[in-house]
Amino acid sequence: MKTFKSKTGLFLLISLVGGMLLGIAVAALGAGGLNWIGWGAASLLSFLSIFVLLLAWSWGGRLKIVGILMLVAFSIRLIVGITLSLGLPQWGFNNPREQAGYIGTDAYRRDIDAWELAKSDKNILVAFNNEYATDQYGGLLAISAFIYRFLSPDIHRSFLILILTACAAAGGLPFLWKVIEPRWGKRPALVACWLLVLYPDVILSGSSQMREAFLISLLCIGFWAVNQWKTSKWRSVIVFASSLLGLFLFSWRTALAVLAALVAWFVIDNLYSKWNRKWQITAWVILGVGVIATVIFSFAWFKLTANWDSYITFAGSGMVQAIVRQLGDWSRIPFVTVYGLTQPVLPAAFLDFTKPVWMIINILRGLGWYILAPFLVYALVAVWKIQPKENKRVILWVALFSVLWILLASLRAGGDQWDNPRYRSIFLPWLGLLAGIAIDQVLKRKDPWLVRWLIVEGIFLVLFTDWYMVRYIHFGISINFYVMVGLILILGAGVLVGGWLWDRRKSQKTAKH
Repeated sequence: MKTFKSKTGLFLLISLVGGMLLGIAVAALGAGGLNWIGWGAASLLSFLSIFVLLLAWSWGGRLKIVGILMLVAFSIRLIVGITLSLGLPQWGFNNPREQAGYIGTDAYRRDIDAWELAKSDKNILVAFNNEYATDQYGGLLAISAFIYRFLSPDIHRSFLILILTACAAAGGLPFLWKVIEPRWGKRPALVACWLLVLYPDVILSGSSQMREAFLISLLCIGFWAVNQWKTSKWRSVIVFASSLLGLFLFSWRTALAVLAALVAWFVIDNLYSKWNRKWQITAWVILGVGVIATVIFSFAWFKLTANWDSYITFAGSGMVQAIVRQLGDWSRIPFVTVYGLTQPVLPAAFLDFTKPVWMIINILRGLGWYILAPFLVYALVAVWKIQPKENKRVILWVALFSVLWILLASLRAGGDQWDNPRYRSIFLPWLGLLAGIAIDQVLKRKDPWLVRWLIVEGIFLVLFTDWYMVRYIHFGISINFYVMVGLILILGAGVLVGGWLWDRRKSQKTAKH
């Protein structure tokens, strides 16, 4: 008890000093400059954020590496968020959003609406009644309006929300570490957690007034809670219900997806092996019925939005229009879905000579996805080699659900370079787990298949880079689009089939000796 009190007292002192200093910096750089109201609001939110993060770190075991992860996650998001907010009016395009310092349209509209709601005499809870189209769920709009009304009534200090999103982005890391490290080891935990800290798309969303940082951390908390069932059932139920409630506050559609994913994990991990064959089949039937019911429930909305987003992609890209016209209108949604899997397209990011700040952002986002993707593809095979069986079953579910989620994100948002990767990144903790297991398997088994998948991706990038160079700067070897796709498929298949034959030949030689 004395140790707990002394640690809490130390954390309070660190949070107080750190909060006051950080509050000075945030207030001085933000709207209105350094005055008592701005400093007080920024200091209070900074104090609460630092204290909560210290408690989460202490609960997680006070590991040095977890502390570093949390510090980097919090710092980089706050720095990037403030830098872009201050720099976009000079570096960006001359449109209202960027001149106001916002990286994304959703963040811009929601935050402006939050300020308008805060200034009005309306109840904050009207944020949940669909009066504001900029936030169809209401949670972040209500929280932002509450902060503006009671902590910053004199001026719109948008940096205050950046403190919260940076805190949310760091807060899920101890939970993710405590799920992965005890079960799969330090290496997968490091990969998954560093990916969550440094992945460009989650840095961008965590550096703006967006809900993704909250959704991802709540997923990590719910993930930990489900894995606590064998240790403490009541704690598992209470924490899981709390995380789910938070998810519903920010996005009920995401909450339903997380609920389905984690309930299935729970059944596979805790109940499946105890059942006889009849109950195992029944469980799969119930899971299938649940998936079908969810699809039916949201089909009308999903079909409408998928058609709309595919139309937006079609209308905004001459290349997509030409290909769809050649293939027929039936191909629009399937083609845009496949096209969405390549977003953000790395070769296009290097060759789209736009504003320097946007070139840097787009290149980093493309690099993030194209570095991660081969590990995910390799993981789909590597997971079959995992032992024991209990671990294999749950990781197979993670792989299956992750593939489904990525495809649904591409179907839902198509070639949208912002919404598609943003939806995809919500389950980044699971994608990071798969990538971590992939790297762990490669290093343990010296498996050459990851290198082969990287070569396949290299073929894709080289040919697409040449294709974009011809389009953008009229330099390179002009290749018909269909010929290029055919070359990618043939050369890629050659690498994979050749690798398989090589491995088979080696195994036959080993067997003879």
